[in-house]
Amino acid sequence: METRKEMFLVRLGKFVWVKVVAVIVAGLFLYQDIVWAGGEEVLSKAFSPQAAGLGAPLAQVERANRNID
Repeated sequence: METRKEMFLVRLGKFVWVKVVAVIVAGLFLYQDIVWAGGEEVLSKAFSPQAAGLGAPLAQVERANRNID
């Protein structure tokens, strides 16, 4: 059976990992907010297929859908 001190250290270790992950996620959101406010493209759009030139622009897709009807 674990002692109270060992149980405390185990719980503290788990809590520290949660805090580390929370700080990283908060930092990423803050970075994205700063990038967006500066007028640059956000990371989610920078890595999308359309941004890489692999997807069709939305206007082309809409025209193709109208031609089907």
